[in-house]
Amino acid sequence: MIRRLGAIGVATLSAALVASLAACGSGAAASSSETGANTIAYLQSFGADPAEQSVTFGVECAGKKAGGKVLVYDAALDQNKQINQFNTAMTQGASGIISHTVNQDAMYPSYARAKAQKVPVIDFVGANTNPPNATFVGEDPPAVADVTVQAILKAIPSGAKAVMVGGPPSASGVTPRQDAFKAAAEKAGITILGKEDSLALTPDDIQKKASSLLLKYPDANVIWGITANTAAVAGQMAKQQGMAVGNGVVSVGAGATLDVADKVRDGSLSIMVDTMGYEWGEAMVGLLNEAIAGKQISNPSFQYEAYTKDNISTWKDPAKRCTA
Repeated sequence: MIRRLGAIGVATLSAALVASLAACGSGAAASSSETGANTIAYLQSFGADPAEQSVTFGVECAGKKAGGKVLVYDAALDQNKQINQFNTAMTQGASGIISHTVNQDAMYPSYARAKAQKVPVIDFVGANTNPPNATFVGEDPPAVADVTVQAILKAIPSGAKAVMVGGPPSASGVTPRQDAFKAAAEKAGITILGKEDSLALTPDDIQKKASSLLLKYPDANVIWGITANTAAVAGQMAKQQGMAVGNGVVSVGAGATLDVADKVRDGSLSIMVDTMGYEWGEAMVGLLNEAIAGKQISNPSFQYEAYTKDNISTWKDPAKRCTA
């Protein structure tokens, strides 16, 4: 059973989450944990992000396969809302939580409460890979950056000059991905001309940041986005302004969804790096079920792949990867 709890009305619906989670907090949960039939809360940081939706597909599929329940909460980049979502669930007896944090440090008191109540927590893509009272799970930013840089060099063997549209610095996963790309790009001889952060990650704000960067650095031939969707929105704007995106100018970002893949096909996004969001989501549910059963868990690893017009036909929509 899967229930989605949107950004609007989440607090009102918290009781529904905690009521179902409470069933896993008693002795009966011990037997269900062995089969994975648990209720797991997935706290999204920004559910409108297509890349995060891919993770959700994996979480939902794995929960369904295990015969358990998954409840999805969207903090919509509101840290206070996320704390309330986490702590309300905990107060009522949550059995396991995936915490895709808006601000990792701010969640540590909640993690401490969970630890005291023997509720396992997975901290997804936090900046600190060793968070207290939780197990870090998430992508390897240097590995993602290496795949990204190699794809750029294939498109622009020399003279690549990049502008970066970043995301909210406080949002977990943003800074590690940005820093890793910058380091890998500079090592490979790609010049980083400038960076601006989109705090809202809305299309309007992304376009404003990209437009500002391209006005300041008209010789830029690489537009990097904190997510593939960010890069695609920036690429669309650049095309509208007459830039030769796909023909001399490369737009690139990490995170793969159907909409983003379509933007590769239409040329507004040159390179899409699949960060295996679906597979991460699926893996995290399995790991939490093991943790609920008392087993030690650790961060898995995946191979990342870059997609362009040349191979986008081989990419599979995360919404269709579930075989349950």
